[in-house]
Amino acid sequence: MRKSTNLICFINTAKIWGGGENWQYETMLDLREELHLVSISNPQGKLYNFAAEAGIETYPFQSRNLSFLNPIKLFSAYRLLKKLNPHAIIFNTSNDFKVFSLPARWAGMEYRLYRRDNGKPMRSHLLNKILLRKGITHFLPCSEYIGKAALAKNSKLFPNSKIDTIYNSINIRKWDAANAPLLSIERNPGEIIFGCLGRLSSEKGQAILPPVAEMLKDKSQKFKILIAGTGPLKPELESLISKTGVANHVQLLGFVENNKSFLSAIDCLIIPSHWEGLSTVAIEAMAMSKPIIAFDVASNSEVVHDKVNGFLIKPFDIEAVVDSMLYLIKNPEEIKCFGVSGRKLAETTFSKEVTNEQLLKYFR
Repeated sequence: MRKSTNLICFINTAKIWGGGENWQYETMLDLREELHLVSISNPQGKLYNFAAEAGIETYPFQSRNLSFLNPIKLFSAYRLLKKLNPHAIIFNTSNDFKVFSLPARWAGMEYRLYRRDNGKPMRSHLLNKILLRKGITHFLPCSEYIGKAALAKNSKLFPNSKIDTIYNSINIRKWDAANAPLLSIERNPGEIIFGCLGRLSSEKGQAILPPVAEMLKDKSQKFKILIAGTGPLKPELESLISKTGVANHVQLLGFVENNKSFLSAIDCLIIPSHWEGLSTVAIEAMAMSKPIIAFDVASNSEVVHDKVNGFLIKPFDIEAVVDSMLYLIKNPEEIKCFGVSGRKLAETTFSKEVTNEQLLKYFR
C-alpha cells in the first residue's frame, strides 16, 4: 500500500498514562505504515518515551491546565505546528483542545480533530463556543453516549454534521495471535465461571458481587466469581466475602498482568460499574466470544445488546444480575450463542480495522 504523503500530527501532552494515551499510541503504531505521522507529547510522560522508542518522530511540548491563557504558550504551539505543517492534527485531552485548537487554525491545518472519551458535559461558556466553532473541524467521541453527554448542556455548541463517533477498539488480529499464559484456576465439574476485571474501586461496583453470590448460592452451587484487580476497595471486598459466607464462590485474584489470560479462564464477564466510557475489557471479552452482563449505564448499551451478546440490566438491580447468571448456569449452551454474537459485533464495530478506516478518511 502506498504511504500517504500528508503529515498527520497526534497531540497528547498529558504526563499520565491512561486510556486516551494508550489509544493514541496504539493508533500511531497501527497507522504508521500508511501515514507520515509525528507525535507531540510531554517529555515527562510515558507516551513520549513509548513513541520515541517505537521510532515515531516525537516533539516535546509541556502544558498545564491554564496554559491556554498564556499567549506565549499559544504562540509556541502555533510556531511548532507552522514548522511541521501537518495536513491534520488530532488530540484527545481537554487541555490540548484548549491549547492547540486555535493555533492549529491560525497555522492553516485543514483537519483539526478532537477525539473525546470524557463523559462530562462541556460547559457552554464563551471559550468553548469559540474553540468548538472556530478551533476544531470535527468532534470524534468514543461512543454515541459520550457525544451526547459532552453537548448535554447545549446541543448547539457544535453541528451534528461534524460529529463522527469513532469507537474504542482493539486490533483483533493481534489479539487473536497474542500469547495468553493459562491461569491456575480450579474448575469443578459443570461449574460456570464469571469474572470481573478492573481497578477495585467504588465506581467500578465490585461491592455488589459478594451479595450477588450470597443470593445465587441458594439457587445453585455451580458457579464461581473471579475478581481481578487492585485498588482501595479490596479491604471492603474481603470483609463482604467473609460476612456473606461466599469464600467458596468468590475469589480475589489481585493484579492479573494479561487480560487475555483472565478472559480465557472465565465463561462470562460481569461489568458492575456505575459508569463506563466505553469498556475496552468488554471488547476484548467479545473478541474471545464471552457473553457480558452489565448495567445499562453510560455507553454499555452500545457494547452489550440485551439477550444478543449478554444481558443489559436495569442499573443496580442485583436480583436481575442473579437471574441472568442463573440463566447461564441452567442454559450453558446460551454462553456459546451469546459469544458468537459478541465476536461478530467486535469484528464489525469494535475492531481497529473498522475504526482506523474511519480515521483515514481525514488523513489521506
